[in-house]
Amino acid sequence: MNLTKNLLNTSTLKINGEEVHYYPLNTLEKMGITGVSRLPYSMKILLEGVMRNLDDHIITEDHVKL
Repeated sequence: MNLTKNLLNTSTLKINGEEVHYYPLNTLEKMGITGVSRLPYSMKILLEGVMRNLDDHIITEDHVKL
């Protein structure tokens, strides 16, 4: 499994006329990481932040795996 930023597609949400980019968590489930949808809301927010900062140096795919 390769979770580099090139494989994780961002989605865009428009709020008050401004675009916000985020990483949809269902991408992980499509890549075979199960249980993401059952995580508490607070953990989902933290996980999305990890996905956003994934660089394979400081934050690696091991940080994303559940």
